[in-house]
Formats: sequence, C-alpha cells, structure tokens
Amino acid sequence: ENPYRIKTVKDLKELQKGLTVSYILMNDIDLAGENWIPIKDFMGELNGNGKKITGLTIQASSTQNKGMFEILQAGAMIRNLSIENATIASTGYYTGILAGQISAGSVVDNIKVSGTVMGTYYAGGITGKNAGTIKNSGNNANVAASYQYVGGIAGGQIDGSIVNCYNTGSLSTTYKPSAGSTSNVGGIVGWLSKGNITRSYNIGEIVSYSNVGGIIGKNESSLTIDQCYNTGSITGSNSYAGGMLGYNSVMKVTNSYNIGEIKGNDLVGGIIGYQKGNTTITNTYSAGKVSITSSNSSNIGGIIGYLYAVSYTHLTLPTIYS
Repeated sequence: ENPYRIKTVKDLKELQKGLTVSYILMNDIDLAGENWIPIKDFMGELNGNGKKITGLTIQASSTQNKGMFEILQAGAMIRNLSIENATIASTGYYTGILAGQISAGSVVDNIKVSGTVMGTYYAGGITGKNAGTIKNSGNNANVAASYQYVGGIAGGQIDGSIVNCYNTGSLSTTYKPSAGSTSNVGGIVGWLSKGNITRSYNIGEIVSYSNVGGIIGKNESSLTIDQCYNTGSITGSNSYAGGMLGYNSVMKVTNSYNIGEIKGNDLVGGIIGYQKGNTTITNTYSAGKVSITSSNSSNIGGIIGYLYAVSYTHLTLPTIYS
C-alpha cells in the first residue's frame, strides 16, 4: 500500500521501521496505557487524515528529544492530525508533543495538540526546537520548564518559519535564575535566533522570570513579526516583559497588536519590554494595561519599556499608538 494505512496502535508503532515511507491514519487511536517510545529520525510523511491520537504519554527521562517523534528530519511532512490529552515529561533538552526537534526542510501543517508538557530546556507545545516550517497549527497544552526556553509552539527557533499558528495554553518556568540569567518564554516561541513569525497569536497566560513576551520571549533575529497579536496576560517577575517581545534585538514588528495586561518588576512595554539596537514598528498598537511592581524603576512604556544603544534616526515608529 502507498500510503501505508494506520488503523491500530501496532500499526502506529511500525512507523519506526519505515522512516522514509508515507502513511495515512485511518482511525482515531487511543494510546492510553502505553508508555510511548518516540520515533527516531523520521523523514517520511504522515497524513493524519483529520483523525486524532489520544493519551500519548512519555514518562520522565533524562535523554533528549521527547515527543511523538524524536526529530523530524529534512523531507518529513506531518499534516492534518490532532494529538489530544498528551502527557510529555523530560529532564533532558528538547521536549514537545509532536517532536523534540523539527529540522530544516521539514513541514508541519494543520497540527493541533493538547495536554501537558514538562521539560527542562527548550519545551514547546508542538516542538522543543524548530528549524523547519510550522503552519496552520495550534497548541492548547500547558507547557512548563524547570529552567528556560518555553514557547506555545516552539521552545526555541533557529531558522524556518511559523505561519498562522496559535497558543491558548498557559506557559511558565519553575526555576528562578541567578542574577543576570533569563528564562525566555513566549506565546509562540521562547527564544528566536532566526526566522519569521506571521499571522500568529497568543491568548494563554504567561508567567516567568525574565524575557517574557506574548509572541517571543527573546529575539536575536533581524527578521519580522507580522500580523500577530496577544490577548493573554504576561508577567515577568523580574524584568523584560512585553506584549510582543520581552527582549528584542533588531526584529521588525508590523501590523500587530497587544490587548493583554503586561506587568513586571522592570523594563516593561506594551509591545517590547527591552529594545536593543535599531528597529521599525509599523501599524502596531497596544491597548493593554502596562505596569511595574518595583517602586525603584521607571522603565515602562506603552510601546517600549526601555531603549538601549538605539540611534533615533533608525528607530522608526510610524502608525502606532498605545
């Protein structure tokens, strides 16, 4: 058969034996009672066919890359699938319901997930770390990490794109970093070094230590957030909290808005908590309440909480309001 038809739990486990093959899900599958062993290095195609997998469970493990798949390698495509009531726990790096990591050249399309994710570093509703394309997908799971890098879609992104995605789950970290450390938690991506985020939104509550944003916790990319919004409440118990980005370096923000409440101890803004370097914010607004909890800080703004090392001739803010 091509694609191979998946009808049972046993069939689903057979994906490990055909990593470059095409599959189609023919039935809903219940994994209750199974301690799932993640599928390694998948490069094939799985068409969920509008069906759902429920009860995906991975018990706490110190090894990396935990999810239904360990790593989606270049060429992989996963589409039209719901994974509901998942429980994923790991004390290693890269934890997500669909995959520990999504590599460059792989595509995730129309995937919905729910349940709980608990990781250590790089925990996301869909994936711990993304370098591929994730589109038309959403996370309804609550995601937490004991250290840092938490996102509704991806804990971290090092390349690729996220398009037309959403998060409704609550996001948090449980560890209070030492002075100078950060937690990096965002409604879509916790930490981003490269890649675009377009037509995506967060409505989940986010609570963490620092670098906390409705779309991205910390950005180090020069690319663009476009047509995104946040309505969830954002709390940075220490600093760097913003409706779009907690900490931003260069990335542009266009056609976006925040109406969620933003609060933190210091460096709090309706769109960006802390802006380092030049940027452009266009056709963007914040209407959410913005507040600081420290009586010793004045680094708060309706759009940007604090500007650092910015040439005002290169800070462009056309068509914005707060």
